[in-house]
Amino acid sequence: MEGPSVAEQCFGCSKVACRVCVTTLKFLTSFNMKLYFFWSAIIYIGAATFAYIMRDRIMFLPCPDAAIEANACPEYCNDVPPQYKRRLADSDPFSSPPATPRQLWPLADPSRGPRLRSLQRDNSTIGSDFSSFLAGFAGGPGNSTDAQAAVANRREKCKQTDCNVDVNLALLLSTYYIQGCIALIVSASFAYFDTKDEDKMGQLSCIESVMGCLCKKVPQSVRLLSIVNLIQLALLTCQTFIKEWEPQCGENDNLKNTIYAMSAVWLFQLVLGVMAKQTLRPPPWMFVPQRRGKGFVYAFGRFMRALGP
Repeated sequence: MEGPSVAEQCFGCSKVACRVCVTTLKFLTSFNMKLYFFWSAIIYIGAATFAYIMRDRIMFLPCPDAAIEANACPEYCNDVPPQYKRRLADSDPFSSPPATPRQLWPLADPSRGPRLRSLQRDNSTIGSDFSSFLAGFAGGPGNSTDAQAAVANRREKCKQTDCNVDVNLALLLSTYYIQGCIALIVSASFAYFDTKDEDKMGQLSCIESVMGCLCKKVPQSVRLLSIVNLIQLALLTCQTFIKEWEPQCGENDNLKNTIYAMSAVWLFQLVLGVMAKQTLRPPPWMFVPQRRGKGFVYAFGRFMRALGP
């Protein structure tokens, strides 16, 4: 019967845990600057693409098929309150009449457009006959062949103005795209310099000098944009989870999922950058001596250098 391995004796871990540790160590030892920036680019671009897709779902809701058939999307988007639009989009009552239409359509303000006013003249009609909603809302049943063709060819959306996070989301995905592009350029530069001998590094062309400057200076801008992303994530979190700030944002599940995913990406990238700073050693031609100093600028520079290689 075989006894415990050396790793098990030294660290007291199971075989599965030891295999995970060994695999992680092999990955870290084979990791280099080129791979670090390449995977960083993949993570940043993937996060930005996810934020772009979710931004459309957060800020817009589809115009229902029945409103498209009746050519009434402008009235639907402008006259129906936002909170009911979201409930309608979740339940899709246009495919079949709801059991209690009066609860689903509490359009209490008669001044929200002429077609809605015609609906509210008789509330009992809303409760008894759901089809009268479409007739009063769109000015007619709207079941012509041309209107039905519009359903398949035209998918209109209504902008949601109840949660003002459009600017923050746009800035967040823009910074992630910029970080991804910068990391991809730096990764390509490192891949190019890996093909050159160290003896030839003393004589560089103008393009190679620019690439070397990118490898030395540009990663600092990536770390600076990470601080900008942290501020944007904190602002989005406050808007979503502080009800007194933006009450409607807390009801948006797509926004919550986006914040969770973006926060996880930011934390993962932070851990990856700190680990790379501790394990990776830049090539000799990238060495820049750090002078001792004091004050806020010096402390901030040390903090930024600790976030990544």
